Amino acid sequence: MSGKVLETKPNVGSVNTHTIDKSAVDSKDGNTAELEESSSGTSSEYESESDSEEEEEPRLKYERVRGNLATLLDRDSLTSIASNDKLVVLGTMGGGVVILDHLGYNIQHRRPHVAPVLSVALAGDYWASAGKDRKVVVNGMLSQECNHSVTLETGAVVCVLLDPQFAQHRSTTRFAVGHTNGLSLYERSLFGGYKCCALSDSVGGSIGASIGLTGGAVRGAAWKGSLLAWATDTGVRVYHLTFKTTIALIQRDHSAAQHTVSASPSLEHRRNF
Repeated sequence: MSGKVLETKPNVGSVNTHTIDKSAVDSKDGNTAELEESSSGTSSEYESESDSEEEEEPRLKYERVRGNLATLLDRDSLTSIASNDKLVVLGTMGGGVVILDHLGYNIQHRRPHVAPVLSVALAGDYWASAGKDRKVVVNGMLSQECNHSVTLETGAVVCVLLDPQFAQHRSTTRFAVGHTNGLSLYERSLFGGYKCCALSDSVGGSIGASIGLTGGAVRGAAWKGSLLAWATDTGVRVYHLTFKTTIALIQRDHSAAQHTVSASPSLEHRRNF
């Protein structure tokens, strides 16, 4: 025999294969870790955004009126309120009218009615009240020159409004009364006293009659500058006091069967004309 010796060589390919497989596994684990870190970061950002979206809404800043108001409420209950940048006027169930400053301290206290006060108004140094006793009173805190009192013969009083420039000029010394028979305007006459003019009555005026629209009971009213607006069961009317004519008439958009409501409508002017 020649005596050849067979050499056994290591399986290099197998070793390399195992090495490559381990590197792939390490690489896979590294990618998985990176994905987990990325997912964790995205989750944190989402939670942060969610927290910012769920921030508590800002609360309205308010201050409770104190002063003499607590004592007043122990003896009587409030039925109406009006205010300006200086004063607050309150109507009470016992027929009283109370004028307070914004801190709640009593400036004037009158009892012009023998029944609950349904509506109050405030303009400058004058206030007005309308009661369930069908009486309307206009009174000044510093001057008595433009004071007035009137009692309706028929119908029930709903609201009273003062010209925003009341008592500053004779032409603006006027007030309006809404009642179940319509709306009446009281203007200062040349020789003192007040003259009454019916702006709306049971037939709704010439414009209302021309389109088959009646006036009826006033449910609410608002006064801004030269515009006087009031709502009835048939719609909302806007009257221009300078031109002495109706400039807008908005008919109701609901059924006539729904004319009886438990709460009076609220009107507000948003622009000056």
